[in-house]
Amino acid sequence: MNSYFQWYHIDDNLCMEYAEMRLGGQPITSWVDLASRLRNKYVP
Repeated sequence: MNSYFQWYHIDDNLCMEYAEMRLGGQPITSWVDLASRLRNKYVP
């Protein structure tokens, strides 16, 4: 994510707000859960 922030010249305060917004929620803890979420998102 740091390279993204550096590319767009985003200051540190906005970096924290963006990361909190995008990384909110429960983490994916298993490969089965990851595969299921990716399938639901990308397979029609």
